[in-house]
Amino acid sequence: MDVRNGICLVNQNSFEADVDWYSSVLVHESEHMHLYLAGKQTIGEAAEYHCVEVQKRFITKAKTPKKKNYFADLDNSLNGKYWNFVCRKV
Repeated sequence: MDVRNGICLVNQNSFEADVDWYSSVLVHESEHMHLYLAGKQTIGEAAEYHCVEVQKRFITKAKTPKKKNYFADLDNSLNGKYWNFVCRKV
């Protein structure tokens, strides 16, 4: 999410995933914008953990059938600290 202009770029895997996963990705990215508008840090470990927790709440409320798989994928991505490679300071 480019919080300066609200443009959300989603990777090909997420774009081609089922609607439940794609929706949760948009919730995650929207939370980055929410953090920005609240004057909080939008990138880095704390921001990513926060956005993933919001994403997990969405998945739970949406009663997604693949919830366990999605949670495992999200936890694995956090363990990989992907934000160190894809995030840049804006």
